[in-house]
Amino acid sequence: MKYNVDDWKFVAPAARGCLVAVDLFLDNGQQARLEVYPLVNPWAGGEQTPEIIVFCEMPGESFHRPPLKQRWIARPPDRDSEWSRVELSPTLVRQINEQLEAVMNASEQEAPETGGAT
Repeated sequence: MKYNVDDWKFVAPAARGCLVAVDLFLDNGQQARLEVYPLVNPWAGGEQTPEIIVFCEMPGESFHRPPLKQRWIARPPDRDSEWSRVELSPTLVRQINEQLEAVMNASEQEAPETGGAT
């Protein structure tokens, strides 16, 4: 069974390395958290491929009762990782990609330039 996202709200990422965080309100009545982390795909010439994780998607799971169960929407670290049952709408996927692009553009502008005249 897949869970649909009824509503969502982008929030400031709290976890180290998290680029985008979204509070999800699911059609099963559960509030979940989606976090996006960067991964470099070595087979794609260093292309950034995001890892997308959902926390607390099942009824009874809570942010206030660690350990938090992680389920992957994209790029799980290994074959034993559990896949998420949350289905993202095309609109939410587009907004996540826009947020990622904004974060990546901001980090490129903040990166110090290397090299210079000798």
